[in-house]
Amino acid sequence: MKKTLAALALAAAAVATLAGPAGASTRTTRTHQTLRCQGGRHATITYKWQGPVAVDSWVDNRCRHQWLTVIYCENPDGQSPKCGATDITPGTKTHLGPLNYSDRAMLVDQPTCGAPDNNGCEY
Repeated sequence: MKKTLAALALAAAAVATLAGPAGASTRTTRTHQTLRCQGGRHATITYKWQGPVAVDSWVDNRCRHQWLTVIYCENPDGQSPKCGATDITPGTKTHLGPLNYSDRAMLVDQPTCGAPDNNGCEY
């Protein structure tokens, strides 16, 4: 019950933060993060931002032997923010969707979140 109430309060706070005066709009920007793989290839993550929030994201992991781990957190200003990660297999191009805050990515030799069929984890 406490978790449900906390989740509802967090969701309401997030909506209130994004809400603005009628007619006001939040500027949308895109950024790209490129990581160089072993062997000269690269992995690219594209983030679509509205203010400090990544509202959409896409990944193109052209690495042959390295996993791409994308890490994201809820509001980093809160105490003990909930974070998660998603592993992208080598040679995969995918749409990740919204990621929240504190987004970053790294190349690793094996999945960060466990077995190859586990595509997401929380911590």
